Order: sequence, then C-alpha cells, then structure tokens
Amino acid sequence: MSAFQWPFLAMASVIVGLSFGRTGARNVFVAAVVASYFSLVACDLAIGMLEGVISAPYVLENLIADAAGAIVVAFVLVAIMMAGRGCYTHVRGPKIARGVAAAFVVLVLGISIGSTVFHMAEFLYRPIPVRLDAILDAPVNGVIGTKGVAADGHRKRRRAQDDEDRAPFQIFPSQIENGSLRWNSPGDDNKFAVQWSKIAKSGRFDATIEFYADCFGDGMNTASSVERHRIGIEDLTELSVSLDAGPAEFGTLDRAKTSGTMTTKFGSFAMYSLDLDSGSQRSKTTQFVDKDASIAVKSEGRSLGFYLNSVLASTSNPGITASGRTATIKADSKTYSIQAAKPRGTSKTIGQLACRSVDAVGAVKRDRVIIGGADAYLGLVVRLNKRQEPASVYGVEESALKILGGNGWVSFLRPAGRKSSDDPSGNADFVAFGGNIASLDIDKTSTTARPLDEYHALGDFVGSFDDTAKVRFSGIAKALWKNGGRENPTKWEKLGWEQRTAILTAIFSALVALVGYVAKRIGNNVEIDWRPRLR
Repeated sequence: MSAFQWPFLAMASVIVGLSFGRTGARNVFVAAVVASYFSLVACDLAIGMLEGVISAPYVLENLIADAAGAIVVAFVLVAIMMAGRGCYTHVRGPKIARGVAAAFVVLVLGISIGSTVFHMAEFLYRPIPVRLDAILDAPVNGVIGTKGVAADGHRKRRRAQDDEDRAPFQIFPSQIENGSLRWNSPGDDNKFAVQWSKIAKSGRFDATIEFYADCFGDGMNTASSVERHRIGIEDLTELSVSLDAGPAEFGTLDRAKTSGTMTTKFGSFAMYSLDLDSGSQRSKTTQFVDKDASIAVKSEGRSLGFYLNSVLASTSNPGITASGRTATIKADSKTYSIQAAKPRGTSKTIGQLACRSVDAVGAVKRDRVIIGGADAYLGLVVRLNKRQEPASVYGVEESALKILGGNGWVSFLRPAGRKSSDDPSGNADFVAFGGNIASLDIDKTSTTARPLDEYHALGDFVGSFDDTAKVRFSGIAKALWKNGGRENPTKWEKLGWEQRTAILTAIFSALVALVGYVAKRIGNNVEIDWRPRLR
C-alpha cells in the first residue's frame, strides 16, 4: 500500500499534469524531467526536515540521485505514451474507441511496470525464508522479542495452548514452586515495593519482620535469625514494604517453600541468559527488565518469605558516597517509617562485611525509628505464615504477592532437570542467541556452531523448554544473520553464475534495444499524443 500514500500520488499528479499536455516526444521528455526533478527534491527535503536529518551531504546526495531518477521517470513516461500512441494509430474504429483502447494500454503498462519493479526488487533483495531449529544449553545468552506482554498467568497460557493460539513465549516458568526469585536493581532512581494481600476468604495470617545489616547478595537468604530481634504482626490482610529511591535487592527465601503461580510483566523485548549454578546445581535464568517491570505471585502455600535489601550509597560527582535510606512498612491501615542511618567511619570491602541480624529498636511499635550501625547494607526479612486450623483447605490460592522494582536483573533459580507443565511453549517474533548451542538445523541441514558465534533471526518461532536449562526455538526465519552476515540467500543469490549471466545478458539486450528505440524518437520529437479531443 506504500505506493498509494499521498506524497507519491501528489508527485505523480504533478508530473503527469505538467507533461501530458505536450504532443512531441522531446517536449514530453523535457517537461517530465523538470517536473520529476523538482517534485523528488521537494519530497526528499520535506522528509529530511520532518525527520531532522537535513544536512549538506544529505541535500547533495538527494540532488544528484533525484537528477538520475527524474531522467528515468521521464524516459518511462515517454515509452508508455508511445505505446498508447501506437495502439491509437493501429487500432481500427472511432476515435473515442481508439482513445479508450490506448488509455487501457497505458494503464496496463503502468501497472505492469510497477509490478515488475516490485517483484524484481523482491527477487534481488528479499531473503528466502528458512526453517530454523535451535537447541540452546546453558550457558547461553540472547534476546527474545514477542508481540505481547509475556505471561498473563498459568491458566491463560494453558487455555491459549488448548486453543492452538500460543501466548508470547516467556523465559521464566509459570510456577514458582521449588524455585527462588532474585531481583537486583542498581539504579539510583528506582523505588522497590513489595505488596502482599490475603485473597482466601478463610484463614488468618501472621507476619514476622527482622532487620539485617551488611548482608551482600543473597546473604539474608541463609543468615541466622535472632528470635529477640523479630517483630510480630498478627492477623494481617495486607502488608506493603517499600524503599526510597536507590540501589536495592529483592529475593524469596528458599526455606519458606513458596509455591503457586507466577506472572511476569517484563515487556515484549527480553535480554536473557541461562546458566547452571555450580554451587547448588540449579539452573539460573536471568533477564534484564525495564523500570515498568513487575512480578505477581499467587501463593498456594501456607508460608511465604522474602527479603528486601537496600544499599547505603548513592552516586554523586565524582563517585559513590555513603547515604541513609528509608523503608516504609504498611500493615493494614498503619504506616511505619524505618530510616537507616548514614554509615560512619571508613568504608569496608565486601569481604570485611559481617551479615548479621540487628535490633529493630522499636520498629513497627513507633511511627518512625532510626537503625544505625550498618556499614553498607540494611535490609529486612519478612515471613508470612497461615495459622494452622482444622478446617484448612490445601491447594488453593491463599495470598498474593506483587513485586514492583526498577530496571535491573531478575533471576530465577530452580533444580536442574527435565521440563514440566510449568514451562509452556509460546510464540516469538525475534530471537538472538550465542554461547553453548547444542544443536542448530537450518532448512533441515545440521550446522556446527561455535561458542563465539552469534545468531539473530526474525520470523515466526515457537519457544519451548527441553529441560530447565535447555531452551528450544523452532520456526520460519524470514531473515537470519550469523555474526552480522546474512545467512538466508535471496532468490538472485541462490542462482548459479551461469543463470545470473544469462539473465543479465537478456535484460541488458532488451534495455539497449528499448532505450535506442525510444531515444531516437525523443531526438526526432515524434508525436506521441493519443487523446482524441486534441486531434
């Protein structure tokens, strides 16, 4: 439909309007050259100004290219009018009927030339789609592009598969059971918030909150708890924990045995990596997310635990300086502010930090408290537990957890092994990958890939898991690149040199004959008008 956009129609109208009134071939040619040149230049300059790319080289390039283009357009117009004139001259009948026949010939030739140019460009430049089948084994990294938001819950994805209309592929599973979430957000302008709410009609939940100092990475996940430092909150329906702007980390507690459905909203473009954690023999899926990312968990378990850790530093000119941080806790209708005092004294290295539970000094008992003594980090661990009741129902969604963070890296660790129903397949429009490519087939031909090779493919693909650390992409690649070079050939590139030579010779011979014939009549300024009203 691009040929019917109004700028092109306007240029065509100007060229035809200024050229069609002439009767001689030379007159039509000169008028068409002038009209085409100024129309093309005006259009290119307007586009350059609208897109903000106007410059001296841009103007010079377009002036030269438009001059060549104007000559070609004028030559084609003269050739088409000559064909109409030939039809008008040689067809017998009334002038009106001959004029209609000539107009029909001109219309057919215009459409045929446009169609020929389109198919020739496609023949020369459009790559032939190829079937791609790639199996990626950890360690591997890449990019996935989808048309929609990846993951809208386990039920929706299951229903989409039943309807043979797969949802967008997501690199994260739809179940959090036997897995651990980690979210590292290093930006100074990011605000972390974790929101929990009870969704079961029956049952009562209690929470404990414990503060920790100088726990690096997921240190709070395994740090020892001190009973006298725990703060208890009973019979909760809603709990929110948030941090002010600054670097922060979130994670779920392995020992809490969290289970339930997990919904990720990471956008339609995902940078990911798959690795094997050597220490725990667990697969680790990591994805970079933007500032609008979120994770929602609907827990079926009776317990839920997570930590939120703040870095007591901020970037400034000329480097990083120590700073205080503020955490806000909302328990139902009550709000509490906990401030981490700015670290004092000399800074310590990561190896010198001692991860430890600290006294909350009355937090959640007073509206505002200050906790001091931390050298680099201050965080809190939240444990939520449902009370044991005789009439409890198992296997239903008990509570909901929503994590809102800034841009950064989200990781999910789970036992390495065979895939399960928690890893449904999904659609992808763009895939890029590099690393340990276990298997790669292009048009059913096996290809050996090196760890340093990088592949990019655009098309229609189905992503799935062979196991928790092995992902598979299969489908039709409309364009495929390896290390920046295109892999799928065009129809022209697929021809042999003998066939290319024969085609070029035939086209060149036909063009030479046509150009010579038309140029001779332009030089002689022969009459090419076929409109009966001018006769």
